[in-house]
Amino acid sequence: MDIATTSITRFRLGDLAPEQRFPLWKESISVIFDVDWDAGATPLNFDANLDSAHLGQLLLVETTSVGQRFDRPAQRIREDGIDHCLIQIYMEGETRGLWGAREHSRAQPGDVLFLDTAQTVRSEVNDFRNLTLLVPRTLLVPHLGDPERHHGRILSRESSQGRLLGEHIRLLWSLLKTTPAAESQLLGLGLLDLVGRYFGGYSLNENSLESHPTALALRETIRAYIEQVLESPDLGADALVQRFGLSRSSLYNLFKPLGGVSGYIQHRRLFRAHALLLAAPHGVNVTTVALKLGFKHASHFTRAFREKFGYNPSVVREACLLPSDKFSTAAADCVDRSYENWVRELR
Repeated sequence: MDIATTSITRFRLGDLAPEQRFPLWKESISVIFDVDWDAGATPLNFDANLDSAHLGQLLLVETTSVGQRFDRPAQRIREDGIDHCLIQIYMEGETRGLWGAREHSRAQPGDVLFLDTAQTVRSEVNDFRNLTLLVPRTLLVPHLGDPERHHGRILSRESSQGRLLGEHIRLLWSLLKTTPAAESQLLGLGLLDLVGRYFGGYSLNENSLESHPTALALRETIRAYIEQVLESPDLGADALVQRFGLSRSSLYNLFKPLGGVSGYIQHRRLFRAHALLLAAPHGVNVTTVALKLGFKHASHFTRAFREKFGYNPSVVREACLLPSDKFSTAAADCVDRSYENWVRELR
């Protein structure tokens, strides 16, 4: 009996005409980042390769490219609804950047960099080769507590944690070509525990109730429950207090760093709505999505959606009906872009 091997896509620009390469790369990589390339700074033609392995609930990606700028501005965060964390190690080259509100820092070969796609990135990298583990936030939360607090943190190549985690990621990548799919999924999930333990070892210098390990564990349990019942019209503070046996003040204290419990629930419902509107193959009625996610009135949903993302939900619905690939020539068709859908579909 044949055993399914790990699914791997290979994105190669070498077969394209030089003038097609960067425009196609720019469009493809925009699944997460806006990129810019100074052709004058690199006398050779633009070139980039991207291999992506699907590990069930995770992706592991190797990217090799000439130097460029990678940005994730607030507008892109609002538009794409991607809610993943990136754990990234450079084997060659280095990146400098501004990660959210964190000051500029530099990740060198061997360092492990943590990025949160729900926060802004402004970075520049020279010619490089790196590995990136893409993890849905909800999958990482049980291992790390609040991933958003680690945006821009670097495990140094000089530290034991950085060296071990980097080696583990590199070793996993080297094994995937011959590893059965089921086994690679287990290896990927096992890696999350290391990410949580090594990055979670950082002292966040917070002694408040909501940062106590027991309180953090309870909050992540509640967050996981919220994801399961987002479509329930009864979801709210009263329902959570009753289910978890908390006082209202305790619940509010737990969710204060996340914008309050009501604000957090609405935040997650709006991101779920964005994903539903974007993923619908033939479009979906906005009112249907609003009611499905507990909004009593479509007008309330539209107003909240516009405040969150900067545009109406109908814009997303219409966009999903339009062809997205601008490069339909035979040359561009030889480039495997299926990793883009993998990124969007991670949950």
